[in-house]
Amino acid sequence: MISTRQLALTGAAFVLLALSACASDASSESSSISDSSTATTASASSVEPATTSTAPLESTTSSAPVPSTTELPVPDPIVYDFSAISPIVQGFVDEKGLNGAGLIIVHRDDGVIYEDHWGEFDEDRVSLIASSSKMITAGVLLRLQDEGLLDIDAPVSDVVDWGAGNPEITPAQLVSNSSGLVGLFPNPAYAPYICQYLPAGTMQD
Repeated sequence: MISTRQLALTGAAFVLLALSACASDASSESSSISDSSTATTASASSVEPATTSTAPLESTTSSAPVPSTTELPVPDPIVYDFSAISPIVQGFVDEKGLNGAGLIIVHRDDGVIYEDHWGEFDEDRVSLIASSSKMITAGVLLRLQDEGLLDIDAPVSDVVDWGAGNPEITPAQLVSNSSGLVGLFPNPAYAPYICQYLPAGTMQD
């Protein structure tokens, strides 16, 4: 039969074993928590801190040069001097016994740059220069064509009323003697040619 003393010793032994087991579990749990904390700390410390770029931003301002506002100097106008011409023309008129003369000089870009008259001639005089008038007329017609004001190959009736009698004739034909009109010498009395010598006459006469 077991004595009271033995029962007490046995109970004490069981209590010690239970306490020892509890202490072991607590130690194991504490160790696990510590290891987990250490791992978390290590993981957190292994993440590198984010870096902020401090590189300077490129400027988007245009560096194109500013155009200069300095105005170029205006060239002085050309001054033409034809003073030496007058005595030459006057000498020619006197030598040939002419009743006068007229001279005009036209610059391609500047227009009329000189005009003078001698003897009975003035700016309103009408002189019959026959076929020589074609040179002046051709120059005027070509200038008008260059400026887009005339087509020398279009019917002359497009620009003048007196051309209606011959609607197919062109200015180019008139100044090149190829219009088909009768010549002056075969029939000097031909009315269209007589009118050119009469100030009031026209081609319709």
